[in-house]
Amino acid sequence: GFNLRGKLGVDFKFTRIFADSKEVDLYASQGDVWVIVEAATRLGVKLVNEVNRKADIIRHRKPELVKPRFIKAVYTLVPLNDAVEEAKKQGVWVLTWKEELTPLVIHTTNTSNLPT
Repeated sequence: GFNLRGKLGVDFKFTRIFADSKEVDLYASQGDVWVIVEAATRLGVKLVNEVNRKADIIRHRKPELVKPRFIKAVYTLVPLNDAVEEAKKQGVWVLTWKEELTPLVIHTTNTSNLPT
C-alpha cells in the first residue's frame, strides 16, 4: 500500500507532530512535497474531514513545514464506503495493508493566505 518511494522516487522520513495542540499521526517532507497521514482502524467521513482540517492547521500555524506540493492520506483497516467516496472527492489517498482505495493526488499548496 504505502509506497511513496515507488510512486515519487523519494524517500520520506515520517514523524508525529503537533499543530495547534492537534496530533498529526505522520508528517514528512522531502524536496518540494510534504505529506500528512492519519491512521485509524476504521475510516469514516469524519476522519477524511479531519485530515483536511489538520492540513489547513499546518499551513497556517506551522508554515515552516509547508512545501509547494502536498499529499493527504489515510491508512486504515476498515474503510467505510461513504468515507472512501468522500476521500476520493477531497483528494485524500486511502490505503489499507493490501491496496490503494483512492488514487494518489498531489495538491498544490495555496500559500496566498499564509502568514509571512
